[in-house]
Amino acid sequence: MASDQETQTEGSPETATSAPACPVCASNASDTLYSVTDGRLETTDQRFQVRACGGCDSWYLEPFPTGSQIASYYPDEYHEVNQRILGRRLQARGTLRRQALRTHMGYPMDATSALPDFLWRWLSLPSYLGLRYHRHHTRVIPHVGLGRLLDVGCGCGEYLFEMRGLGWQVQGTDFSANAVRAARELTGAPIHHGDLLSAKYPTDAFDAITMWHVLEHLPEPRTVLREAHRLVAGTGTLAVGVPDASGLPARWFGEEWLHLDPPRHLISYTKRSLARLLEEEGWRVLRIIQDRAASGLKASLNTWCQAHRGRKSRVAKRSGLVQLANMALAVLGRLDAIVVTCSRK
Repeated sequence: MASDQETQTEGSPETATSAPACPVCASNASDTLYSVTDGRLETTDQRFQVRACGGCDSWYLEPFPTGSQIASYYPDEYHEVNQRILGRRLQARGTLRRQALRTHMGYPMDATSALPDFLWRWLSLPSYLGLRYHRHHTRVIPHVGLGRLLDVGCGCGEYLFEMRGLGWQVQGTDFSANAVRAARELTGAPIHHGDLLSAKYPTDAFDAITMWHVLEHLPEPRTVLREAHRLVAGTGTLAVGVPDASGLPARWFGEEWLHLDPPRHLISYTKRSLARLLEEEGWRVLRIIQDRAASGLKASLNTWCQAHRGRKSRVAKRSGLVQLANMALAVLGRLDAIVVTCSRK
């Protein structure tokens, strides 16, 4: 799956050199939060201002990178295949897991059973809640229509591999040749090399589209969301995962926050700004949940300590403490990443 390992340049403005207005809501009211450069991959020495929009709460970079600049911020190793990730495939194991997928989420699982569906819905409820809210399973979307799924910015294809195993007909797009090659090898599915607009899929080609940690990389998110709206059939599904700039880790760690990641992350959304953007582009927001993975918190701790103390965090080495802190943030509703599920209006 994507996990910040993919880049798109849909609708990139080749001549723009600054973003005087918010790229999400076009407001001119903003404040400078930080002055940053690419401290993670060191692809450029240029400094960028992180500006907080007064109209929608989004954060964005200024100057705004051009299309040709954006491509240079993604070295080949950015899309290296992680074999450990490939081994963590979600499988529909066990009777309760299969019945949860079938009775609660519409998956075409084997329905052979002596028990009626209403009883299976109750018996499989704990498994369903685990699928919906466990930190490893927040990207399992309900099965809709004919089960045609497009993953935009599919990276090396891990998510497509998982979803194909659950009965979806999968396709993907990615801007990285390395990622496309790996995704094709892993899934055997059609993977378009390029951005979403250049793929030129026919109208109503898919029942669901996913964008996992992709939207923050895009200079013109509205253009991409409109194209997704054209491609989804009926009242199909769009699922988007992004970092949440309104989460407490973003406030705590500031310019050392992992998901700030300049200059690859052009826009940092909040729950409010992303919901507004999606609604304005023809999507009905069904639910917003937190991505409960603790890896972002651990990485942010290490980056902050390295910058301010010259060493990695001792706390981050204690996975139990990190998980406990992550659980507390989840209870407060202030983790640093969200998953938004929408239907087409």
